[in-house]
Amino acid sequence: MKTIFLSILLFLATGVFSQVCIFDTTKINVDIWKIDKYNNLKFENLDTSQINVEIFLPDDINSFSNNDLGFLASPRLSNIFVARQPVFFQDFFFFTNYQNNLFGSHNFTYYKTDKPLTDVLYSTTSKAVEENFIDLLHTQNLSESTNIGLRYRMITSKEPSTEQNSGQNNFTMWYQHDKLRHNIHVNFYSNRIKNIENGGVIDTAAEFRRDQIAYKLSDVRSKIVNTGLYVNQEYKLGAKKTVIKADTVYEILFVPQFAVGHIIDIKGFNRKYYENTANADFYQNVFLNDKQTYDSVHYAQTLNTFHIKTLTPKFLGIKAQNRVAISSELNNFFIFKDYIFANKSKYEHNTFITASISKFQIKKFESNFYLKYYIQGTKIGDLDFDATFKQQFNFKSDSAELVLRGKYLRSRAGYFVQNYNGNHDQWNNDFRRQDNISADLFFRLPKYHFKTNVNLSLLNNHIYFDSLAIPQQYQVPVSVASISLSKRFKLGHFVTDSKISYQYSLANDILNLPNLVVFNSSYFDFYLFKRVLKINAGLNTYYTTEYNSYKYQPSTGVFYVDYNQKTGNYPIVNVFMNVKLKTTLVFLKVEHANAQLLQDYYFNTNHYHAREYFVRFGIRWWFRT
Repeated sequence: MKTIFLSILLFLATGVFSQVCIFDTTKINVDIWKIDKYNNLKFENLDTSQINVEIFLPDDINSFSNNDLGFLASPRLSNIFVARQPVFFQDFFFFTNYQNNLFGSHNFTYYKTDKPLTDVLYSTTSKAVEENFIDLLHTQNLSESTNIGLRYRMITSKEPSTEQNSGQNNFTMWYQHDKLRHNIHVNFYSNRIKNIENGGVIDTAAEFRRDQIAYKLSDVRSKIVNTGLYVNQEYKLGAKKTVIKADTVYEILFVPQFAVGHIIDIKGFNRKYYENTANADFYQNVFLNDKQTYDSVHYAQTLNTFHIKTLTPKFLGIKAQNRVAISSELNNFFIFKDYIFANKSKYEHNTFITASISKFQIKKFESNFYLKYYIQGTKIGDLDFDATFKQQFNFKSDSAELVLRGKYLRSRAGYFVQNYNGNHDQWNNDFRRQDNISADLFFRLPKYHFKTNVNLSLLNNHIYFDSLAIPQQYQVPVSVASISLSKRFKLGHFVTDSKISYQYSLANDILNLPNLVVFNSSYFDFYLFKRVLKINAGLNTYYTTEYNSYKYQPSTGVFYVDYNQKTGNYPIVNVFMNVKLKTTLVFLKVEHANAQLLQDYYFNTNHYHAREYFVRFGIRWWFRT
């Protein structure tokens, strides 16, 4: 596989450099945006810098410290509490620990470009650890107002000595059309995850030798599939306005004042867990079949939303954009119960309303308000309220930004958290609604590369997976306080970029949070050959204070609390070098370069060891026809 793909890359590179014009990344004319919960376009920048290009996995970009199973495609849970929120797959928790790597309507990016744009990222490893990562994006405009594109991401990990083989294949394609009166965004996506599970190391005290380690499970597989279709369209209403350009020249323009729209969001999830022989030694219970395991669950949702919003620059004399919407949510939950003998399927219908005021501006002050409230169905009474206040001002010749954000989320527990019927895990719960109240204070100084965030969260009726991997509801309110800092310093050719998060909770027995989480990237940044070749070379260091290690349950794919093993208080150091030539980036990284220097082995998640050091190679380039 690796040899074939490298050959294809070489062929493509030869063709590309012989046919296309290499472009200056500072002059790329590309618009990039996401659709936020206000149904506004949230514009972003195309990242063509080489800073930390060696950190490419979406999970690691979203959070600089994670629990995982020791390989690239494994499920991951952030060590930083605020990075665990929100959970997009609440009704299908089996997907939660993969959410950042997946394509979907909740995180999709649209493009508009004057010329076709292709962005390729490929990474592979030394033979001791077979891991491959491919991220391929292509987008182009069919006309000035129409854009199409596709993106494919593949993550594979194959380690024969650990009896572990995992892979993710994610694909999405989109269509975007924007005219004066009508615009439409269409997105189709498919995510597939396959794992061969090993259950972790039997003896954590054994000498760390890859060829002698024994694992708890064999002939165990899991498979998750997710597909979806998202269509968002608006039709604008307004009036014509005459604009005089000269004494005898005028132009009649259409000025949109309102928009009516419709959104349909269809998604389906399916998970299967197989065992050729039911593992009674590994699991505490075998409920349905003592010969083999075939657990299957399915969830499908169809969401229809109708909305109207204002588009005028000013509303009642104040600059703002207002939106009201009503949504119909149809859910179907399916458990393959008692295997061949019976099926269990449940339908539920919910209706909710949404009201928002966004971009409410007075000079340099801006505020946003969002309310989502369920008025019918099993989720009646659930709500999501969000208020943000942003003030910009000058601070030491810099444009500073102060943001205050408050959130209140009241939600019913997801269906499968309440009801599950597997061969090794079964529960039938009647949990109360969860209440999550949080307040954030952000302060940013872009010129000085400084950011800080103070977060206070209060959780009531918090649901977690206990030491038996069974969902439980914590009866006492849980409070979490955290402060994070991010700062980049540069002295000549030396750069150091630090991120620090300190978090504290009296309920660490159910959250398993390290108090201190630190990431530091220190490197030399310089040019060679008359500023043609740019190089970054240095170290990435990850560190957490000691905390209770999580365990992992292969049958349901969840991390659950454990009190028998500690982890942390151990730095992991990666050595890297990034080389940039015009629009091509090449990186070389030695991961866990300090393996066995401080101790013989290290377990991030209980019974799942971190790997010995290995070498990773990667390349990224952009080209345009």
